[in-house]
Amino acid sequence: MGLLTQLALGYHTKIITSRENMSLFIQPLLERLNDTRRKVLKHLVSGHPMKTIPDTSGISQRYAEKVLIDVRKEFGNISTNELIYILGMVHIHEHL
Repeated sequence: MGLLTQLALGYHTKIITSRENMSLFIQPLLERLNDTRRKVLKHLVSGHPMKTIPDTSGISQRYAEKVLIDVRKEFGNISTNELIYILGMVHIHEHL
């Protein structure tokens, strides 16, 4: 088990903590996002409530919520809070 722990820590140090390597890791995700999904995710990680998205992005709240549901399903039907956590861990706001 010691070797497995060392390998996991090495991976984490190399990929997760390096911004350059992390951007390569999340690039396939970003390529699959259309403009609407990018706007919704950017709004979500900014911390603003979804009801203000029409003012900032020109997308209706109802449509943005449907887009968010689709994204959550693609991530394994996770909650919005789990999605925000994951997106925060990979610093997605720097790439949107």
